[in-house]
Amino acid sequence: MQGLYNGKSLSPYDGVLAPLMKHLLESMMDSELESHLQEDKASGNSNRRNGKTKKTVRGLNAGTFEL
Repeated sequence: MQGLYNGKSLSPYDGVLAPLMKHLLESMMDSELESHLQEDKASGNSNRRNGKTKKTVRGLNAGTFEL
C-alpha cells in the first residue's frame, strides 16, 4: 500500500505488484519442475534438480523482470 501512496504504479513488471508476480511465477516454475522430476522418478528415470539459475521473463506488454 505504501507504494501506491508514493505514486508507484500497479504494473506487475516494475510497480507495486512486481514482487507478487515474481513470487507467483517462481512458485509455478518450481512446482512444474518438481512434478516433472517426480514423474521421472516414478518411471525409473534418474533425473534430478541441478541448482537454479536466474531467468529474465518478458511479459505481454513488453515488460521484463528477473526470476
